[in-house]
Amino acid sequence: MPALTQEQLRAEWEGGKLRPVYYLCGEEKFLKEKAMEILMARLKPDAFNFSEFTAGKGASQQALLQAMTPPAAADTRLVILRAADKANAAELDAIKEYLSSPNPEAAFVILSDRKQDKADPLYDVCARAGASVAFKPLFPAEAMSFFAAMLQRDGLTVSREAAAMMVDIAGTDSLALRQEAEKLALLRHGSKGQVTEEDVAESAGFSRELGPFELSNAVMDRDRDRAAGILDRMLAEGEEPLGILYRVSGSIERLLRFKKQGTGQYGGWSGGSYMRAMSSAARLYSDERLADALRLCLEAETLLKSSSGRDPALVIRGVIYSIIK
Repeated sequence: MPALTQEQLRAEWEGGKLRPVYYLCGEEKFLKEKAMEILMARLKPDAFNFSEFTAGKGASQQALLQAMTPPAAADTRLVILRAADKANAAELDAIKEYLSSPNPEAAFVILSDRKQDKADPLYDVCARAGASVAFKPLFPAEAMSFFAAMLQRDGLTVSREAAAMMVDIAGTDSLALRQEAEKLALLRHGSKGQVTEEDVAESAGFSRELGPFELSNAVMDRDRDRAAGILDRMLAEGEEPLGILYRVSGSIERLLRFKKQGTGQYGGWSGGSYMRAMSSAARLYSDERLADALRLCLEAETLLKSSSGRDPALVIRGVIYSIIK
């Protein structure tokens, strides 16, 4: 039952190996897309041997028909089915039937944004038919390494302290970290060298109203109405509740360290909008309240990772409302 790591998947595709079925699931959408770029670059499919569909409204059946069709003057037909987590029961049954005897001349790649768990209806069956790969949220240490790698593309290095500060601020989402790395490269105007904590704070300061930090800003400002509106929008746009929770808990942890250590945790730098926002938030929360908030986040994380049956959206709403009240 091949359950591949992301590194093993990359090695297979870069080495030219193809299985008839691949299932790419998990919350890390950006890393899944980077993996797909490797596959597309390796296969270079022409229009006669490539098709892409999004599950729903009969599209899954069309994808399966394409996957069953022999390639035209080529070794492999590539078929991609996106948003498999949105497929209905009939679509899932049809996909599972195909997986029982997939076309060896096709590479049928199924993408899903659901987290990999025991309830996933496709993970095991796809692993038996070919391979399944989980793109789970990065751990903080992995996110720091990813951020450093993104900076390295532009000839920049980053200290461990500055990388940790960026992960504290932006969270572990790879797309957000890539965007911040690109901002820092622009901020440096092409100059090389090491990114400092001051650079990170200037680039990712809490002064902006939109972007990955918007909800954290509202929590730090203890603005319940604003936080509720932002949270509703994030959930409606498909943000994973666990990712939202990590972002909120990160802001709480950062604020608690700030209150205990002051500016010393960031190399003694005390200017700019970031530090002003931290100082302002520190006046709104006591140490005890922040400790209680972290406990709530930990309890919510346990619920979200379990099969408790609780609505994830209600869990994350309850945490944020309890923190701000």
